[in-house]
Order: sequence, then C-alpha cells, then structure tokens
Amino acid sequence: GQAYMEFSTEYSFPNWFNLLLVKYPIVAKPFGTLQTGNMHVIHSAKYAPYGQAYDYGGKTVSAKNSSDKIKTRTEITELCTQLRQEGKIILTTNGSFDIIHAGHVMFLEDAKRQGIEHAEKIGKKAEDVILVLGVNSDTSVKAYKSPDRPIIPEEFRAGMLAGLSSVDYVTLFDETAPMEFITTVQPNLHFNAAAYGKDCIERPTVEQYNGEIKLVGNLCDYSTTKMISKIIELHEKDQGKEKEGSSAGKEVKDPLV
Repeated sequence: GQAYMEFSTEYSFPNWFNLLLVKYPIVAKPFGTLQTGNMHVIHSAKYAPYGQAYDYGGKTVSAKNSSDKIKTRTEITELCTQLRQEGKIILTTNGSFDIIHAGHVMFLEDAKRQGIEHAEKIGKKAEDVILVLGVNSDTSVKAYKSPDRPIIPEEFRAGMLAGLSSVDYVTLFDETAPMEFITTVQPNLHFNAAAYGKDCIERPTVEQYNGEIKLVGNLCDYSTTKMISKIIELHEKDQGKEKEGSSAGKEVKDPLV
C-alpha cells in the first residue's frame, strides 16, 4: 500500500506509459529510492505524432498541471533566456484563438512537427524543441477585432491551449500586434499561416534576433468565423421553430361565446 500504479496518457497519444506514484518513500531494486510526490516512469510504449518517439524510460517526471504552462511576461522572459542558454530551439506563433477549433490544433501540431524536423537537421532532439504560444488578451482582442469580442475570456483560452501536448508554454499579451511578444521570446522559428505569407508584420522583428519565418498551410477548411456563422444560423432556426410552436399553441376563442 505504499504506492499506486497508474496508467496515464495524453489525448493525442504522444506516449503511453506506466507511472509509479509514490505515497511514501520506498526503496526498490529496479528503481532505487523513490521519493514522495514524484511520478516515476517504469515502462513506456512509445508513439510518435511528430515522427519522433519520446523516450521517458528511466526518467522521473513531476506531476504538472496545464496551468503551470501559462506564464506572465516577466516569467516567460526569464524562462526563454534560460532556454536559449541551454541551446533549446524556441518556436513561436500567436493569435487570439477565439473560438478554439480543430484548425488551431492542427496548426500547432504542424508547427511543432516542423520545429522537430529543423532540430534533427542540426543535430538536436525532439525534447530540445519548445513551442511558446502568444495569445491576444481580452484587451487586445477588443482593440483589434471588436468591442464585442472575445467570445471566450482570456483565462479560458489560455487554459485550453495549455492543455495541448504540442504547446509547451502560453503567455498573454495586451498589444494589438505580436512584435513585443516576439522581442521577449526571440524565437529561432516563428510560424505564420501560409495565407499571410513570409512577408508579414512579424518578419523584421523575428529576423532582428536571427530567427526565421516558417509557414503552415491550410490543414483544415474551418475557421472561427464559420463556426460563429453556423451557431447564428442554428440559433435563428431554433427561434423560428419556437415562434411557430408558440403560434400553433395559442387558444382559439369561440366567436359565439
């Protein structure tokens, strides 16, 4: 009764692995001394969504909530300075992500895949690739989209994005354009939608720090605009049905009474 055996996985199946969650400090020959509060990997069946299987074998991982991925500007500045010193490959992209849909998820996964391919070409590993996501705050979205937006508040947008396995860190920014975010992170690769091309507003800032613009194609014929239009269309249909039902259900008075 000193430990619990758990089978854990992420939704996108980057890895399945058995974890030993230690309740009390124990000593076991196969693993050595296991400290309280840590999850110890004891078996790993590896899958590779980015073409690179992750090796968790023999490593200890701390239990971590997705909220731990969300950083303030000060925190992300300090973190990225450390990551650069460690020789990590930093990727960035940005957006409002209001409302998050499959196209966003596929975009982020492809950006991570491209980042890993780039890392392998220069002799680095998949775990050396860090994707930092800049998300427009509510203030920013209201300023550059509409006073009526966003639909989803910033804390929930950031939380959902932090829950994606392809995303390593999320940070909010209040500016209407991402240049200050890029200056803070100083990425090796910055990803943009192919529709906007490489000659984008971010390019001078990215190249100022010796970074490169990379493009992600249209992987999913879907958008927040289409989603909102569909919701409005269905809502209007539902309202029409309610009005019809209300009219049909009215009492018909007998003119002779």
